[in-house]
Amino acid sequence: MYGVSTAFAMSKMDEIPQYECDPYVEDERAGRMLTELLTARDPELVQRCQVVPHGAASVGQALGQMVESNRFPRPSLVFLDGDRGFSPGCLQLPGPDAPERVAFEALRRSRGEALRPALAACTHRSLMLVTPP
Repeated sequence: MYGVSTAFAMSKMDEIPQYECDPYVEDERAGRMLTELLTARDPELVQRCQVVPHGAASVGQALGQMVESNRFPRPSLVFLDGDRGFSPGCLQLPGPDAPERVAFEALRRSRGEALRPALAACTHRSLMLVTPP
């Protein structure tokens, strides 16, 4: 998606988003992973896409068949968690497991090194605000 499309220009001119692409994901965690991957690549891509959770992997596989048959009105992609095998019309999220397990395993392997800068910026008060009673 290079350049400025009509939908993107309209999104910038009014307050109603005009999405150019529909990426379908299994759940909100997969949506968050995809959003972060897109943001790392090009933050503007996130504004152009409406990430849609579809639920069970079997629903995603059916959506993948629709992608294969070109049945969507605008460009659409279907992402399955890494623990699913190949399915026509579907792409897999990185890692061999569900997105939250992939993220926590990466943190475990790095022994939390990736979190150290964020934790160093935290104060006792900010931690108390997010810690359940």
